[in-house]
Amino acid sequence: MTDSSNHSRNLKTISIFFILYWLLDLTPTGDDQIRLQFISYEIHNSSPLTTVSWVLLAYFGWRFYLSSKSNFSEKVIKPIKKIQSDKISNIFIKKNILKEKIKEKATKIYREEYAEKQAEKRNKSQSRINNPSHQYNIEVFNQVEGIFSNKIQCIAKYSFNHLPGLEDKHFLIPLNIVKELPFIKVRAWFSFIRTSEDSIEYLLPYFLLCLAVLCAILIQFDISPNLLQDKVTSFLNRITR
Repeated sequence: MTDSSNHSRNLKTISIFFILYWLLDLTPTGDDQIRLQFISYEIHNSSPLTTVSWVLLAYFGWRFYLSSKSNFSEKVIKPIKKIQSDKISNIFIKKNILKEKIKEKATKIYREEYAEKQAEKRNKSQSRINNPSHQYNIEVFNQVEGIFSNKIQCIAKYSFNHLPGLEDKHFLIPLNIVKELPFIKVRAWFSFIRTSEDSIEYLLPYFLLCLAVLCAILIQFDISPNLLQDKVTSFLNRITR
C-alpha cells in the first residue's frame, strides 16, 4: 500500500487480515506450531492470540483516529459540503417548481415567526419617514447549512431598508430532505467517495475497520461465510413464499 499516512496503511492492513481470515474460513492446523523457514516454534498457550489481535486492531484504529481527526473536516466534510451545495444549486436551476415550493414554505415560516418582530422594529422609526413600507420578498439561497443538518438559508428583503437597525432578515428553514431534496446527502457522499482520493485515506480505513470488527464477531460465534449464506438464503426463501 502507498498511503501517505502510516496509520492509515496499518489500520487497513490489519483490518484486511481480519476480513480475509473470516472470508477464507481459516482455522489453525492443530499441531500448535509456528514455522519460520527452518525454525519451528511450538505453541503451548494459544488463548492470548485472539486478545492480542483485538488489541492491535483497536490500537491501530485509535492511532488513525488521532492522526486524521485534525484534517478530517478539511479533507472530507468541507468537500462533501461543497458537492452537496453544487447539487442543490443544479436542482434549483433545473427544477424551478421545487425552488418556488421552498420559497412558499419559507414565506409562511417568516410570516409566522419573524415578520411581526421586524414590523415592530420598523414602526419605532416611523417618525423619521412618512410612509414606511413593510413589504418584503423572500429569496432562497442555493445552499444547505451543514452536512448533517436539514436547513437552508433564506433572506427577507424589504422594499424600504435605509434606516439603521432595519436591515434585511436572514433566517433558516428546515427541509424535508425525502420530499424536497431526495437523497441529496447520500449522493454527495457517494460522489466524494467516487471522485476524491482523500476518501481512500480518510474513509476507507474506517469502512474496513467496521468490516473487520463484524468479521471478528462472526468468527467469535463460529459463523462461517457458508453458514451465513445458508441462513440468508433460508430467510429470503421464507419471506418470498
